[in-house]
Amino acid sequence: MPLAPEKMRESCAPSQCFLLNASFPERRRPPACSPAPPFTPCHKRCGRWRMGRGVFRFLALAALLAACVDKQQAPCDPADDASCSIVKGNPCHVDSDCGDGRCVNGTCQVPSTGAQATACANVKCAANEFCANGVCLPSTPQCKPPDPACIFIPHGSFEPPTHDWWWPWQTPAGPDDTTGHRAFRTDVEYPDYTQVMSTPVVMRLHAGDQEPAVVFNSFAPNQGEVVETQGVMRAVRGSDGSPIWTAPHDMWQHMEWSTDGNSSIAAGDCMGTGEVCFITGSWDPSDVSRCDGWTGTCTITGKTCKTNGDCYPSSHQHGGLIAFGSDGRFLWLNRAVQIWWGAPSIARLLGPTGPAQIVVGNGVYDGATGKMLCPQTLSPLDQISGNGDGTLTAIADIDLDGIPEIVTGNQAYKMTADPASPTGYSCNSIWRHSVEMPRGLPCAGGVGSACPDGFPAIANFAKYGSIMGLKPDDPHPQIVVVSRGTLRIQDWTGGILLSPLPLPADPTCNGEVNEGGAPTIADFDGDGMPEVGVAGQGAYLVWKPGVNFIWQSKTRDCSANTGSSVFDFEGKGEAKVVYSDQCFFRVYDGKSGKALIEEKNSSCTAYEMPIVADIDGSGRAKVLVPNNNICNYYCPEWPGSDKYQLQSDYVGLKALKSPSDKWVNTRSIWNEHAYHVSNVNLDGTLPWPEPNSWAAPQSNTYRQNVQGQGMFSAPDLAACTVDVDLTNCRTGKAAVSTVVYNGGALLVRPGVSVTFYAVLQNGQTALIGTGYTTTTLQPGASEKVSVDWVAPPSSEAVTVKAIVDEKQTIGDCHPENNIAVSGPVKCAPLG
Repeated sequence: MPLAPEKMRESCAPSQCFLLNASFPERRRPPACSPAPPFTPCHKRCGRWRMGRGVFRFLALAALLAACVDKQQAPCDPADDASCSIVKGNPCHVDSDCGDGRCVNGTCQVPSTGAQATACANVKCAANEFCANGVCLPSTPQCKPPDPACIFIPHGSFEPPTHDWWWPWQTPAGPDDTTGHRAFRTDVEYPDYTQVMSTPVVMRLHAGDQEPAVVFNSFAPNQGEVVETQGVMRAVRGSDGSPIWTAPHDMWQHMEWSTDGNSSIAAGDCMGTGEVCFITGSWDPSDVSRCDGWTGTCTITGKTCKTNGDCYPSSHQHGGLIAFGSDGRFLWLNRAVQIWWGAPSIARLLGPTGPAQIVVGNGVYDGATGKMLCPQTLSPLDQISGNGDGTLTAIADIDLDGIPEIVTGNQAYKMTADPASPTGYSCNSIWRHSVEMPRGLPCAGGVGSACPDGFPAIANFAKYGSIMGLKPDDPHPQIVVVSRGTLRIQDWTGGILLSPLPLPADPTCNGEVNEGGAPTIADFDGDGMPEVGVAGQGAYLVWKPGVNFIWQSKTRDCSANTGSSVFDFEGKGEAKVVYSDQCFFRVYDGKSGKALIEEKNSSCTAYEMPIVADIDGSGRAKVLVPNNNICNYYCPEWPGSDKYQLQSDYVGLKALKSPSDKWVNTRSIWNEHAYHVSNVNLDGTLPWPEPNSWAAPQSNTYRQNVQGQGMFSAPDLAACTVDVDLTNCRTGKAAVSTVVYNGGALLVRPGVSVTFYAVLQNGQTALIGTGYTTTTLQPGASEKVSVDWVAPPSSEAVTVKAIVDEKQTIGDCHPENNIAVSGPVKCAPLG
């Protein structure tokens, strides 16, 4: 059990600062708080405590010895581009400098339009079938042959998103709606539980489902200053945010099955039956520390007290681990786990059959029953508090023996059968000792030379060779750890490759501890080698071996534990950062750190992060962004007069999309905070053995979703012949229609517009009307769309033109076939 947090907390006068609506733990506040401006609430947090070994802090910083090297600039390759410059010799810094081109090595270049790899490249289908995105589908005769290699390559600069939906609000504009619908959906169960401060997951509830579900925890405000908040788990449809289920069912009768609203979720086939499960932190209504009137001490911590309020901050730290099935039913609960703001990981550690294993810190639990297989420990290493407020554990076969290890920030463990163990299993450390600085040097944030736990991520940096102290052909991965305000890198034996590098602190945060968020690993600058992205206090930073921090962009997150993810939205080989701080959601250019979009957002910030996935089954990437307003942070850069979070009503989960369908395809899954693509199959089953995410042909990334072979796959909507029904044109309405056919490689969701025009003999046009598709058009499918034609002409013959997706909101590989025209028609007189 961790040391009592109140024993480590520094005092702060209540008059200096307050949190309205706070369900945020007091342990995240800074040691002191600036007085508030007159007549306004203070926007800083007061007091902060540390858990476990975090009380032992040292100010020592280790030296970083990294050689600076010049990046070799690749010359323009005419084999890849028809012309190496949009305007010959035109210099640039970012893609937007080049209009519809790309900025490559400081020069504008034309995007490649040559042959692209498709998912059908090596697929052979029967004579009555055609291939669409790697799948053979029945070939139904239509107005044009299908295009199995249908691709759409987005050109130009990054396209800022629009809102697709915003749960629990009625419209995508959410609290900013101006159409008279600024209210919650009427189908929201437990409408007080709308605060979202954890990472959502995306997964199909059943393998045959047309679209995935988005599953997340939410909670109500005003719960006091605790590390675990009473919440519920929700599953909503990825297409529109409408509810599927809420767990626990009948929450008021099953408060003991509540979730910890601050913790994130791990999803997958936990029981080995093919059914997906959702595992997260739980909340225990009886886990309350009270003041014993006889002894004058708190029941949990033994601290001297006078009232129950003196003991409450040490309550709700032992909620445990809970699992729900694909329909939201309760599966199991284990109270002997501490998650707080952390997240479980799910994987197969014992082979291809039977239940999966759930990992929290170094603790391992049976996926079917929740039974403990290996305990989560505090001694000799604290594997509970992680980087301050809970653990995030990586699972990978770092020693390449075919069996995955449990990797925390300062140790790695292997799970083996052990007849002498009461559980039948043991999880033994594979390193001789925990991670230590060489030559007895002190490790920042640790105890002496021993380095503390933190947030791990795994990739291979061998391409950097001697800069990283590695052989260029070393197949082993390296472990990136963000811990106690530093970034370090370890090899697979626990040896230090990069000594703890301090993350820049924000002097305006009044001394609040600068922990650092969970790292992401991706190719940010497009040179084919990985870099590390991390959210620090007051800045998002990207670090590159041999160069140090290649950029940092200012943010506002004094708590500095917030995660981030990355995605290559345009398929250019350059990852962009997706991140939310206390006041804004941003997308950063991977090369320069320039904020490509900056959208008002609100969060008290825990470990949560926005994620990128195909959430609706369309294949296209979309972004999910959590929102909450349980704190009252001051956001001076917000537009308008409302500058405090409580004035914003920004709560829930919003989904963002490309308005012109220019974001490339991605996987329809994101199953845990430590997601790294190869850890889960698209149907939620868990691979054994898990492919090493750092080895070819995998992506060598961490917390980045990828496109795969069909990244540019696209639909191909076509308007077939236009039919005009003039049967009742003299006595009633006429009708016009066309068949919309999808001959491409991706499905298209309902709502595609079909606009009909009457074209006069002089070329002028008159709008007849607009209809919309009502079904999902899978590759090879079609739908007839009709509209009424009021008063068609009788004195002059006209043609009727049908245009599918006139505003080009869909990334269609052949927009030139979206138009069909009828022959001349007119409403002839009777007789």
